[in-house]
Amino acid sequence: MVKGKDNSLLVEFEFVIDLDLAMFKFIRDNYFSSNIVNHKFLSVRDEREVIFNMLNRSHINPLEYLIPDQNTTDLYWDLLNDPDNFSNLLSYASAYDTFGLMITFLKEASSVSIDILCRNKIESDYIHKLNPEIHTIIANRYDINLADYTALYVKYYPYLSNYNKINGKHIYVPAARFNMEPEQDYVSTKLVSNYGDTNEIHLIDLYKKVKYRYLKKIPLKEEE
Repeated sequence: MVKGKDNSLLVEFEFVIDLDLAMFKFIRDNYFSSNIVNHKFLSVRDEREVIFNMLNRSHINPLEYLIPDQNTTDLYWDLLNDPDNFSNLLSYASAYDTFGLMITFLKEASSVSIDILCRNKIESDYIHKLNPEIHTIIANRYDINLADYTALYVKYYPYLSNYNKINGKHIYVPAARFNMEPEQDYVSTKLVSNYGDTNEIHLIDLYKKVKYRYLKKIPLKEEE
């Protein structure tokens, strides 16, 4: 924890930067003529509808929705890991409203410090272009000393398993289908059972203008 700060937040890059919409635009602009893409979805012009569909997908990999009936795993990781492809992808990206929330924390809450966890310098540079005052760190999840933080903001809950010793934290994950129990409208039971006993789990909206619509009360604690 930063000295003199009561709340130290570790926020993953993908929690504040919208790579889902970026992939939609990237595939639309570069692969629309292909006969394997989801032409109906890629033809949608209402950005709110695109976002809503992305929030309601069940897979981490958005390409599974954009390019159905194909194995898109290699393409997905190539877009994220190849420096040239990732830089191209980021040219389509924009910040989630959660990025603005972090800026508000920094401006209005003197007791808060924030680190944006980046995988590489490309991500770090992108954050600094948006706001040079935001502090970034470039590291692997398993190398992070979570004792330095009071809260963890992660887009996809399965990635929590890549951290070490998550105890006594506030864990924030987006309210989205990919963090919900399959075919149900409550948060993943794996998230609750693996982390709910020793941490506080919270759902948060990535956007102000579009929200994931769950229908039932979300049980963040297992019933006695």
